[in-house]
Amino acid sequence: MKKAMQESVILIGFSEERFKKFLSSAMNEYFENWGKGILKSSKDEEELMTIPASAKFLNKTPRTIYNWIDQGVLKRYYIQDSPYLKRSDLINLPKIKIQENEKE
Repeated sequence: MKKAMQESVILIGFSEERFKKFLSSAMNEYFENWGKGILKSSKDEEELMTIPASAKFLNKTPRTIYNWIDQGVLKRYYIQDSPYLKRSDLINLPKIKIQENEKE
């Protein structure tokens, strides 16, 4: 059997207790956002939102969001077969009149 290699990381200025608090805080923030349907991609720190979270953010229904995706107004991104929208895309929605002929 091969021995597993262990790597050590030395954090200057971080006590063990401070590191534990930092890690706990980061994990709590991640899971709180995950529960709200919000993810941050590691590539460019772009915040991603689920369809329901996006609808809530815009005060619209999920059906409206899907209609806008179908009309090309919004672009969806997939992570493991789940659709997400960029928060920046939601903030920068074109100020065009979109007919909302949806049945709720």
